[in-house]
Amino acid sequence: MLSVFIPTAPNPTTGWYAVVPQRSVKDLDLSVEDAFRTIISAGIVSPDERETPSNRSFSSLLAQLRAPQLS
Repeated sequence: MLSVFIPTAPNPTTGWYAVVPQRSVKDLDLSVEDAFRTIISAGIVSPDERETPSNRSFSSLLAQLRAPQLS
Protein backbone atom coordinates (compact mmCIF):
# COMPACT_ATOMS: atom_id res chain seq x y z
CA MET A 1 0.00 0.00 0.00
CA LEU A 2 1.15 3.55 -0.77
CA SER A 3 0.14 6.88 0.72
CA VAL A 4 -0.80 9.28 -2.08
CA PHE A 5 -1.58 12.98 -1.82
CA ILE A 6 -3.70 14.29 -4.69
CA PRO A 7 -3.43 18.10 -4.73
CA THR A 8 -6.24 20.32 -5.97
CA ALA A 9 -6.06 23.49 -8.06
CA PRO A 10 -5.42 26.33 -7.64
CA ASN A 11 -4.02 25.75 -4.15
CA PRO A 12 -1.79 22.65 -4.16
CA THR A 13 -1.56 22.64 -0.36
CA THR A 14 -5.12 21.30 -0.22
CA GLY A 15 -6.33 18.07 -1.73
CA TRP A 16 -7.13 14.44 -1.11
CA TYR A 17 -5.13 11.83 0.77
CA ALA A 18 -5.54 8.19 -0.19
CA VAL A 19 -4.00 4.86 0.67
CA VAL A 20 -3.94 2.76 -2.48
CA PRO A 21 -2.40 -0.53 -3.63
CA GLN A 22 1.01 -0.05 -5.21
CA ARG A 23 -0.15 -1.69 -8.45
CA SER A 24 -2.72 1.12 -8.86
CA VAL A 25 -0.05 3.84 -8.90
CA LYS A 26 1.80 4.89 -12.03
CA ASP A 27 5.20 6.48 -11.46
CA LEU A 28 5.60 9.49 -13.78
CA ASP A 29 8.79 10.96 -15.15
CA LEU A 30 7.68 14.47 -14.19
CA SER A 31 9.68 17.16 -12.42
CA VAL A 32 8.23 18.81 -9.33
CA GLU A 33 8.27 22.11 -11.23
CA ASP A 34 6.21 20.70 -14.12
CA ALA A 35 3.80 19.06 -11.68
CA PHE A 36 3.19 22.34 -9.84
CA ARG A 37 2.70 24.22 -13.12
CA THR A 38 0.05 21.71 -14.13
CA ILE A 39 -1.70 21.79 -10.74
CA ILE A 40 -1.67 25.56 -10.29
CA SER A 41 -2.91 26.13 -13.84
CA ALA A 42 -5.76 23.66 -13.21
CA GLY A 43 -4.44 21.51 -16.05
CA ILE A 44 -4.19 24.30 -18.63
CA VAL A 45 -0.41 23.95 -18.73
CA SER A 46 0.71 20.41 -19.41
CA PRO A 47 4.32 19.28 -19.68
CA ASP A 48 3.35 17.33 -22.82
CA GLU A 49 2.01 20.44 -24.57
CA ARG A 50 4.81 22.73 -25.71
CA GLU A 51 2.91 24.45 -28.55
CA THR A 52 2.24 28.20 -28.43
CA PRO A 53 -1.50 29.01 -28.30
CA SER A 54 -2.87 31.61 -30.72
CA ASN A 55 -4.55 33.79 -28.07
CA ARG A 56 -2.08 36.47 -26.96
CA SER A 57 -3.30 36.92 -23.38
CA PHE A 58 -3.49 33.18 -22.87
CA SER A 59 -0.10 32.82 -24.54
CA SER A 60 1.49 35.32 -22.17
CA LEU A 61 0.03 33.45 -19.18
CA LEU A 62 1.47 30.19 -20.41
CA ALA A 63 4.84 31.80 -21.07
CA GLN A 64 4.96 33.05 -17.48
CA LEU A 65 4.02 29.64 -16.08
CA ARG A 66 6.56 27.84 -18.26
CA ALA A 67 9.41 30.29 -17.59
CA PRO A 68 12.19 28.73 -15.50
CA GLN A 69 12.24 30.02 -11.97
CA LEU A 70 15.56 31.56 -10.96
CA SER A 71 16.47 31.10 -7.32
